[in-house]
Amino acid sequence: MAETNANNDKKKIGIKAKINLTISTYRFFFKKIWQFKKRAFLVQIIAIIAEIINPFVIVVFPKLVIDELLGQQKLDKIILYVILTIGISQGLSQIISLANIKLEKYSDFLNRKLENLLSKKSMTMDFQYTENPEVLFQMEKAKEGISWYSGGPIRMMQIVSRVISNAITVIGSTTLFILDFPLLIVIILITIIVSSIVNAKINSNEVKNHARLSGINRSFGYYLYNITDFNFAKDFRLYNSQKMIEDKVIDYTEKTSDIWKRNSVLNSRLTYISDIFGVFRDALSYLILGVEALMKRISIGDFTMYAGLVRTLSYSVFNCIFNIQEMYKRSLYANEYVKFINYSDIIEKGKLKVEDKSHTIEFRNVSFKYPSSNGYVLKNVSIKLKK
Repeated sequence: MAETNANNDKKKIGIKAKINLTISTYRFFFKKIWQFKKRAFLVQIIAIIAEIINPFVIVVFPKLVIDELLGQQKLDKIILYVILTIGISQGLSQIISLANIKLEKYSDFLNRKLENLLSKKSMTMDFQYTENPEVLFQMEKAKEGISWYSGGPIRMMQIVSRVISNAITVIGSTTLFILDFPLLIVIILITIIVSSIVNAKINSNEVKNHARLSGINRSFGYYLYNITDFNFAKDFRLYNSQKMIEDKVIDYTEKTSDIWKRNSVLNSRLTYISDIFGVFRDALSYLILGVEALMKRISIGDFTMYAGLVRTLSYSVFNCIFNIQEMYKRSLYANEYVKFINYSDIIEKGKLKVEDKSHTIEFRNVSFKYPSSNGYVLKNVSIKLKK
């Protein structure tokens, strides 16, 4: 198992293959959403529109308030801008929150549907697969991939919506100040590139861990469920197997903890690098905008707006790239489900009708062993059956 996982870790997938895998996997699960819960798409579209508008409300309206406070100081305008800022922002936040609550319900419903389809597949797949360790391992990866790691179809759809909303926010933010502050765009891009590389390494590490943990989790689950099931208590005592079961549980617990520990240490180091560049971006941005404000080339309100736009643009670009990477990562997990579902169903063994008369069935020197098993359950068996 370790050797297989190690080989999988070394495989490199080209850009074209990654895109094809992502598209085909998302197409499969979007069809499932359309089949079982069409209205989820409408709710998600409403959330996307609210997510696009909200950042600009938070950035633009405070500029109007500050400029009015430092300018004509008309109380009615100030009150209007404040009411609009709070009212629109809170209203959009409520829409997003309600949409997410609705999508959460849809997610539970769809995940149960997919689990049922997985169970049905286990009952209808061809018998040759039922004792194949590789297929059983694939079933474990399918269960974990669709529920735990990918989050299911709705979570995957939300990732796509974030790519769309952040991409539109990037376009809007860039057009507001690219002509006045091109240097800020360069600074932001440098930090985004570093953050994207760091995040790609984190995602790659997590995908490798998923492959390692799937094999461990199957064995760990078997021993853990047995040791907590009172129905097996008598058997453990009868065959004196308590220590063996306990040792297995402890061993798999330690292996799981070791994988998560190494994953956490590596991700923490990578995150520190990204954070350092984030501080570098903020410091240079405030320095450039501060100098412009002191030289009165921009107003205090403009300073506030542009500073907010730097954060908005940085956040949106990073999240756009992050979620594109996340789309691929989740498609890797969810594709394990697709692989299992695509196993062939029961193969027809023949279409000829058996005539109602005396028959003789004879086996001579028949041997049989289960797939991927070394030991024969039948060896050189000869038998004659008569009707």
